[in-house]
Amino acid sequence: MLQVMLMFYKKKFTYPSHYSINKTESFSVIKGKFKIIFYDNNKKIKKSIILGKKNLIYKLNKNIFHKIIPLSNYSIALEVL
Repeated sequence: MLQVMLMFYKKKFTYPSHYSINKTESFSVIKGKFKIIFYDNNKKIKKSIILGKKNLIYKLNKNIFHKIIPLSNYSIALEVL
């Protein structure tokens, strides 16, 4: 089953780390700027990326533990699982 979500993020709110079990995840920036932090199986930071005007779309493989951090006062993204 395909799940499509239009997500609104506030900069001052903390969003938990998570992963999508057995599903890939596409993240498309509509407004604002985001940082996505990726973790290994021991929950140590593996890498991070910035998404915004120059880098609008990112596809995450399944079972990748990550955290989305909005860098703008408010940000909007389309997430497809």
